Amino acid sequence: MVALTFDDGPDPELTPRILAMLDRYGVRATFNVMGYNAMRHSDLLRAVVAGGHELGNHTWTHQDLAFQSTTSIRRQLDCGRAAIQRAAGVRPRFFRPPRGELTGAAIRAAAELDHDILLWSVTRGPAGVGTPRAVAAGAVAFAVIGSEQRDSPDEIPPLGPVPVPQSAFAGFRFPPAVIVVAVRWYLRFGLSYRDVEELLAERGVEVDHVTVYRWVQRFTPLLADATRPCRHAVGDRWWVDETYVKVAGRWRYVYRAIDHAGQIIDVFVSPRRDAKAAHRFFERAIGAAKVAPVEVTTDKAPVYPAVLEELLPAAWHRTEQYGNNRVECDHGRLKARLRPTRGLKQDRNAAVMIAGHAFVQNVRRGHTNWPLRNRRPGGWPSRSTSCPWSSDAARTTQASACAWAGAMRQRPST
Repeated sequence: MVALTFDDGPDPELTPRILAMLDRYGVRATFNVMGYNAMRHSDLLRAVVAGGHELGNHTWTHQDLAFQSTTSIRRQLDCGRAAIQRAAGVRPRFFRPPRGELTGAAIRAAAELDHDILLWSVTRGPAGVGTPRAVAAGAVAFAVIGSEQRDSPDEIPPLGPVPVPQSAFAGFRFPPAVIVVAVRWYLRFGLSYRDVEELLAERGVEVDHVTVYRWVQRFTPLLADATRPCRHAVGDRWWVDETYVKVAGRWRYVYRAIDHAGQIIDVFVSPRRDAKAAHRFFERAIGAAKVAPVEVTTDKAPVYPAVLEELLPAAWHRTEQYGNNRVECDHGRLKARLRPTRGLKQDRNAAVMIAGHAFVQNVRRGHTNWPLRNRRPGGWPSRSTSCPWSSDAARTTQASACAWAGAMRQRPST
């Protein structure tokens, strides 16, 4: 008996061919999936599950566990599991350590997540081991999707060398630690770009405020995407409302939704307040949360009943007086953050800024699985920061190497 396993997927070119071949011969296999790839290709992962195949957790970004701390290993497994479960709708059963490097911390983390550890005895390729006799005697066969070498033309052809994705920080003069801290300060606190410039200068980092602006616009969406798989599951009771901000002298409407725990589900900036904007916002929110709410509380705007009847016919639409106070009070956090700025000049910049504020608020309120909460040097718990920091440059550099920068640097390996 031979058990087939495929690692590192799903791959948009190879995975459909593998599924077609397995279906042709009536064979079931185990796909050990990277969480990063699962979020990028969730449709392929659902196709794997629909084909009757099993899923395994292959960590978030395929890091060498032998060189990772216990916290980092647990984070890799936990984020990988959450991403797979969110993308496929099923919990992965197995855990396969990248490159077979099984450590004591990895074994403990797998046991805590109720994963069965799955290794292999036969593989293909230049580093392959095993013989046809060994396979016939029974083995666990292992293939890497995207780098497997094949001989028969009837089988899946090789893709050739797969380029390693370049770090998002490549080409920037300043180290990732400085960039991440500057972006976080601007999004979290009521600071202008010149305020961030002054704070960095006090710590020995000479950078122009325009550079800080470019960092915020460039890295805010990337940081939000890096933490998305580790967000807590969104609740099924939503409070939805719209507020307004002025962009280049014109009013723009900001649709926002929170759940019962105060987690910001999604935000959407629109030049109009109409049924089309509300419809698009709900589509985005449902797609991002991957949850269909059973209860939606809004104000008495006339566009909501028709939109909810079309998208969420089974949801209970509540419009009673004062019922929406929860989200209306939450608007105040956004308005307080925008007040110190000298105004928003472009729609795109406004969307990045408002989405970044929502992302930071979720991290600050503890709606992620990452262990970002730290203590200040004096031992007092920090209620307003997600990463440690200090006034001297050495502590600043050390503190900013937190999970945000780590997520940006840890790109998937091939």
